[in-house]
Amino acid sequence: MNSFGKSWLALAGFCIVASASYADNGGKQPVKNIMDMGTVPAKLDAKLQKAFPAPSRSEVQTAAAPGLTYLQVDYVVSTNYYMQYPTTLGYEGLSNSQSMTTGDHGGAQLWVVTDELGYGDNPVATWNGGQISLATNFATQTICVNWARTGYDIPCQAGQTVVGFRKYWDFSGYQSGIFTYQNQSTNSPFNTMFDSMSIK
Repeated sequence: MNSFGKSWLALAGFCIVASASYADNGGKQPVKNIMDMGTVPAKLDAKLQKAFPAPSRSEVQTAAAPGLTYLQVDYVVSTNYYMQYPTTLGYEGLSNSQSMTTGDHGGAQLWVVTDELGYGDNPVATWNGGQISLATNFATQTICVNWARTGYDIPCQAGQTVVGFRKYWDFSGYQSGIFTYQNQSTNSPFNTMFDSMSIK
């Protein structure tokens, strides 16, 4: 694929164009496209991952896909939040006990990020009470255990075993709403886990 084709794909699939200039944005840097913004900032993610369950060697080494042990709405990212807090790249990290965002979101871009540890095969997501297409989950990263620091790598590195998934959901165009997500374990104990977040 030539450079034009690659540029077009990046624009079509992942581009967030900032319409505001520096002057229009109060002198702050305009929102960049996702290729520049990247995913969750490492420092912010390291803090949030402390809430993840401690990795278990027995679960990682099992032949069958392990059941779900963690499912949370962990981030909301938006243009408006970026304008308020540029160093976050627009990502608001959420605690496990939180049911509503602290910051105001919306703008040209609005994403929700969910994390789940274990394997599920019956995902259901809703927005303001209505079930949404799973195509709204526009990107997924794998989660693997990093035994050297007894933590997790997102995305996984070569040779690691996948133990979970980080999913990015696109609600660009909305200013606020209530997002819910649930999934059911593929294998025993076949439990269903659920989380919701009210986005201001």
